[in-house]
Amino acid sequence: MLSAQETLKLSNQKAFASRSNPGARVTDGSSLELFSSPHPVRSEWQMLEEEGSVPFTSYAWAEAWFETVASVKNQQPVIVLGRTPDGRPSYILPFVLEKRGPFSVLLWPGGTHCAYQCGLFSRTRREGIQNDGAGAFWKEVFAALPKADAIAAYGVPGLADEQDNPLRALPSINASCVSYRFGLDLGWPALYQAKCSSRQRSDDRRCERRLCEIGEVRFVIGDTDDQRLRLIDTLLDQKSVQLKASGAPDFTSGEGVRDFYRRLATSQHWAAGSQVFLSALEVDGATAAVNLGIVKDGTFHGLVLSMAEGETARFGPGRQLLKRTIEHFCGLGLETFDLGAGDESGKLKWADQNVSRHDVLVPLTLRGRVFVAGMRAFFAAKTAIKHSPTLWRLFSRCRKYLGC
Repeated sequence: MLSAQETLKLSNQKAFASRSNPGARVTDGSSLELFSSPHPVRSEWQMLEEEGSVPFTSYAWAEAWFETVASVKNQQPVIVLGRTPDGRPSYILPFVLEKRGPFSVLLWPGGTHCAYQCGLFSRTRREGIQNDGAGAFWKEVFAALPKADAIAAYGVPGLADEQDNPLRALPSINASCVSYRFGLDLGWPALYQAKCSSRQRSDDRRCERRLCEIGEVRFVIGDTDDQRLRLIDTLLDQKSVQLKASGAPDFTSGEGVRDFYRRLATSQHWAAGSQVFLSALEVDGATAAVNLGIVKDGTFHGLVLSMAEGETARFGPGRQLLKRTIEHFCGLGLETFDLGAGDESGKLKWADQNVSRHDVLVPLTLRGRVFVAGMRAFFAAKTAIKHSPTLWRLFSRCRKYLGC
């Protein structure tokens, strides 16, 4: 891994004196280009997607973010496209440049809405970077980037197929929480029995009976754009109420966030093998819970799960919806169910794999060192609180009190 000092030394060699240099030739005869919009590189982007990636690096995800949140928050897209000597795309780094007080920071599209942040790389490019060293690769990238103080990528994954991700070579700290996933190869009946104790299964049956007493219980999948938009609006409304009740930050109220999720749900730019999946649990015609995720390359990536307040909330509609969603994907033959980041007890019950996540914080200027030092201190405090049951209980109580 490159140290912060090595990274700063690399970035200072050109001191960001110049802006982008489209088509610049680099050491091995390949080229590097910068773009301020994803549209000119859509075909190259989707070619790289086909070689394997997480949905948070997909063209559909980035395009939705650039057209909604980035535009209202004055985030400037900075898309780095690398090409082989014969012109084929070899990697894409989808940055957004944002002003944070006195600092200019290169971030990833999606921010904290992403479970994982990483670039898109062809298999050949990954192998080349491994052989030549990540330092040479980042030297070329730093030299081409517009002036910025730091790079921040939150949740760079430690998946087996991401071990050679060049982002992992940059200075980082462990994220405050990991992600959880599990395989679906057992099939639904065996998986349910293996993951849930007889007591939990009995409680599920009791809750389902109580929900049925309220009215007809239906598992609904959003198949049309109209259905998806309705479910997205319900999801965000429900989640906002839940977050405010707990005193947690309400991510649904951010500028452009609702438009981002609506665009994501109806995007026509998903590559083959990828799609947004929205499901709901309806009780007596009312939506008791909504689940949003993205299916890609045989894996379901969970994004947001919400529940309505009221009578149904007492009988775990979110748990019932998650159970039906898992059963649905077992029936479709998916390989993996990724529950995303967070330490909720419902995730721990199902998961048998932990995916480490790393927060990459790279100072690119002397001022960037101040930004990175502050972020490192903030994340260290956050991790300490989350990993201490006593501090976490105290923090949660204070947050809920202040939120009320």
